[in-house]
Amino acid sequence: MTIKAFHQQTSTDLLTIYSSAEAGLIAAELLEQIAGIDKKQLILMPEHILPARSLSLLNEAVADLLVHRPLQYITGHAWFYSNLLKVNEAVLIPRPETEELVEIIVRHIKSSGMASPVLLDIGTGSGCIPIALKKECPSAIIEAIDISEDALKVARENALTTSTEIKFQQIDFLEESQWLLLQKYNIIVSNPPYIPLAEKSSLEKNVTAYEPAKALFVPNEQPLLFYEKIAGFAQTHLHHGGFIFMELHEQFAKQTAALFLEKYNKVEILTDISGKERFLQVSY
Repeated sequence: MTIKAFHQQTSTDLLTIYSSAEAGLIAAELLEQIAGIDKKQLILMPEHILPARSLSLLNEAVADLLVHRPLQYITGHAWFYSNLLKVNEAVLIPRPETEELVEIIVRHIKSSGMASPVLLDIGTGSGCIPIALKKECPSAIIEAIDISEDALKVARENALTTSTEIKFQQIDFLEESQWLLLQKYNIIVSNPPYIPLAEKSSLEKNVTAYEPAKALFVPNEQPLLFYEKIAGFAQTHLHHGGFIFMELHEQFAKQTAALFLEKYNKVEILTDISGKERFLQVSY
């Protein structure tokens, strides 16, 4: 099969799941990631015959896509803040909104003039947040925690391949006795689980069937579970004048802000590029 024929056939097959534009882009991405054929070659060498091994791997990938497995898990990589990171089913696929959270924190660090701020990332997953922060703010001292050792294995590998020095620890953050293992910080950041289980049925199948539920969902009766813990933790683990930055469920943004206003004197809801109430900035 030629490059052009594969791209056309795959684009057509994927129309059952994706829009026409998305299907074409994904077909091109498969060619690049799996067969090493970039978009320039797709245009200039359309009649080039795909090697049998490459075609076999490509067809396996298409079969995975057709049962809603995310492209990033198929290729094993995802881009985040200009860093190519390893991902698998042990970690969430990094989202563009989380890149916005990183940008907010980077601006804060650079404008504050802090020489070597000490940061903690709670629920690090792939390590995308601390790696991006370390790349942008090399003098920062960064720690990251997660309950999942499988996730931390991915995060450590990503830190190694991106040449970033980050201290990772396996900690169940909901277990307050384990807070004793952690120091005080200038900045605490988290993109915690915040989706009530009742919303699971409304999410895309590629999310619910493949991404780790523990990193996504909270009990219906405790939608602010992690934020309540973060608010308590920071009272003893955030330096005076320090900041907390968190990603939010937009429907619970005002409730989350009210929770922090009980303990902190400055709480600000920030919107994402789409105008949704997506982030919370907290300080003493």
